[in-house]
Amino acid sequence: MDVHEVVAITRGVLKSRPYVHKFTHTTHKASQVRQGSLFVALDIGGIDLALSLGAYGILYDQEVPISDTEVAWIYVPNLDMAVEKLLYYKLLEAPAIFGVCAVEFAILQKIAPEELLFFEGSKLDLLDFNLSAPCVILQDTLQSHLFKPKDIPLEPMPFEVLLPELFSMSICYQRQRYDLKLSSFYVPQLAKALHICTLASIQVHLDRLGVLNFMQPHYTNPQLEPCAFGQSLQILILEKQSEQIVKMARYAHKITPWQQIQIFTPKPLSAPHVLYGDLAHLRQILQITPYTLGFIGGDFAIQQILKPKKSPKGLFDGL
Repeated sequence: MDVHEVVAITRGVLKSRPYVHKFTHTTHKASQVRQGSLFVALDIGGIDLALSLGAYGILYDQEVPISDTEVAWIYVPNLDMAVEKLLYYKLLEAPAIFGVCAVEFAILQKIAPEELLFFEGSKLDLLDFNLSAPCVILQDTLQSHLFKPKDIPLEPMPFEVLLPELFSMSICYQRQRYDLKLSSFYVPQLAKALHICTLASIQVHLDRLGVLNFMQPHYTNPQLEPCAFGQSLQILILEKQSEQIVKMARYAHKITPWQQIQIFTPKPLSAPHVLYGDLAHLRQILQITPYTLGFIGGDFAIQQILKPKKSPKGLFDGL
């Protein structure tokens, strides 16, 4: 990016008469500066290191001594706002930006890992991110006003659902059958991911999807000991996002109406549920509440509430 472009975009003031005219890239981490970098001095203590590593410019909003007049010193009133303006300009120049949710992000990482760029992080991390190819951005990590993702058509449905199940589905995509270990609850997310691949003109590898960490069943007995599939009396599903729990439970009732479904959550919900306090309380109510399919809201590992699986007794145990 040209020095005067940066000055204009950030509404800054050039405080030196530099010999350099262009920057090769932008970073806020002094340790990642290389020859030609524009260093965003969120920490002015990193300026000397940035200059020693070959920075061509310093973007700053505090009073600092200009130690090297051959590089561009660009003063801005507010560094955070200047960063957002630079990002907005950078994203406009990108070939294609797709905003996705966590499920769509995970699907695309499996079925098109080589052809797409994937970004999850802060707006500062995006400063130093290569956007030379179509990029998938996890929407939760960036504020919506920073970028306008490419519109993705939801119709027509890119595949036919042959067999919808709670923990898997079979589909027909481009005249080929795929048996996927992904809940049919995520049909809309899979459809969006495939539409993105079409828009980006990239090849899809559905056979690489494998198992994703979304709506995964944990089979247990009433004592919360893990069991093999087909040997359990209860199934537990852990979900971090509370707003998804009710949707999941309703979908499960539609797909598996014979299940006795119960929701366990630390926060009140709009649907019938059982409240729990801490994990010890949750473990207790899971063992006394009647259910065959339990949805648990919370941000923890399921192993924290399950009992260790008992080892089978040996022939000479007890002798």
